[in-house]
Amino acid sequence: RSLGLRSQVVHVNGNSCVKVYKQACRHYLEEPKTLVLSSGATLNMFTLLSRKSLMGKEDLELYADLVSMKANASDLPSLHLPLPAIRPPNLRFWTEAQLNFLTAFLGHSLSDEILQSLYASRVIVYNAALCWDKSVFLPLVILDDCRNKKSNVKIMCIERQAILATYNSQRTANFFGEQLGETVGIQLPYFSAVSSSTFIIYSTAQYFLRSLTSQQFRNISHLVVNDVHLHDPYTDILLSEIRMALSSHQNLRVVLLSQMGNPKKFTDFFGEGLQLNMIKQPEVAPRVSYLNELHSCIALAGIHKGPDIYKEIPEAFRANNPRNEQMDKCLQAYGELGTDAALRPFLYAVNYDLAPVNYRHSLTGKTAVHFASELNKANHLRLLLFMGADPYIVDLFQQNAISLAAMNGNHECIDVLNSYSLHGYVVKSAKP
Repeated sequence: RSLGLRSQVVHVNGNSCVKVYKQACRHYLEEPKTLVLSSGATLNMFTLLSRKSLMGKEDLELYADLVSMKANASDLPSLHLPLPAIRPPNLRFWTEAQLNFLTAFLGHSLSDEILQSLYASRVIVYNAALCWDKSVFLPLVILDDCRNKKSNVKIMCIERQAILATYNSQRTANFFGEQLGETVGIQLPYFSAVSSSTFIIYSTAQYFLRSLTSQQFRNISHLVVNDVHLHDPYTDILLSEIRMALSSHQNLRVVLLSQMGNPKKFTDFFGEGLQLNMIKQPEVAPRVSYLNELHSCIALAGIHKGPDIYKEIPEAFRANNPRNEQMDKCLQAYGELGTDAALRPFLYAVNYDLAPVNYRHSLTGKTAVHFASELNKANHLRLLLFMGADPYIVDLFQQNAISLAAMNGNHECIDVLNSYSLHGYVVKSAKP
């Protein structure tokens, strides 16, 4: 403070660093921002509960205050989804086309390791990127193993949205050269196709929850729950139900599919389980900087050029509405793929004034510039800066585009950002 600077310790991916700020820096926060559960989300969570026994006395009092009609949780409609009796699948051999399809999956070489983990523990967390196509690959591996061992199998695959359940079920049915309702089935509110020969069933957490009062996890050997890292309310409640069901269904196997930095919290939640983490965090070696270097870095960074970072965000882009959900999905897809095609939907929305170029993800606070800098997409970063994007905006982890580029050693992006800091503009590149 005697030098007119402020410091803050930041933890990112298990690494710690000290960030130094000027006293007049507008994006310095004494305390990091925290996520707050809105009253609307609380109401939705309570109305999702399918039976009264899940709710304690305090929960029931809160539920009565929130719901004006005084509806009882036990009065919610319950759907009975009759599942065929569990039995071993018929022995069959993969065709050459099917073998080629299986070997194309990134996780094919780990099939034995996955199965060993599944037999060693009732709960496994399979953590891998979106391109691993886990929700199609895992059911096929499990079915093939049960077929060879002639063991009973019924795999319930839980997706977050109905469109994902429909798409993945059709892809899996195409793998067998069959129609839905044969080896692969689906159960949705307005479309159900299940028969006695069905061994893989796709559904959504919302629809599957409504069947638990009558079904109680009967005739199910494996539960594959996708996208648990997104913490969809229906999925989170389903995980609580699964945790209770494990005490009475000793043979039930649970596979959680995620794509996050540290999936340990899921095994902690269940009190058991193994992790298969295919997302390796890069180890960042400690870097020593001296005071004169810090002064020069701060001068070059041009932090004082970001005075409008914490302007009031327009209400339209802070509310929970379909447009913002679509923008979140655009940013998330770009962050996972990083391709020109993944960036185009976001650019379309910006060009047609559907969203600002500095739109921040509802959960992480990241903008498109954050993702471009983190992925070392210099051309994308240059284009976004030309369109008016602000590289000094910080996310909920106190990281901006400059710090992300430096932390990942993305020298091309560092050069673009240094040029922007010195001159205040960039030269437009080819548009993706």
